[in-house]
Amino acid sequence: MKKKSKIIKKKKWLKNRRREKKIRKQQNYKSKTHKGTGPFNLTQNLIRREQEEKEQKETELKIRKKILG
Repeated sequence: MKKKSKIIKKKKWLKNRRREKKIRKQQNYKSKTHKGTGPFNLTQNLIRREQEEKEQKETELKIRKKILG
């Protein structure tokens, strides 16, 4: 009986280990392919984009003032 129980425990251990590896690989793949899509990153991207647009408008206004001025 001891031998059978050891074999069963080892099989369960291997099965769990393989499952953990699969899960880890999936998580790594997701993190590599979906960078910047988390809610925090999306809000940061929006804020950054708004700031860049403001800077572009300011530079355009400065250029227009210099040309017309």
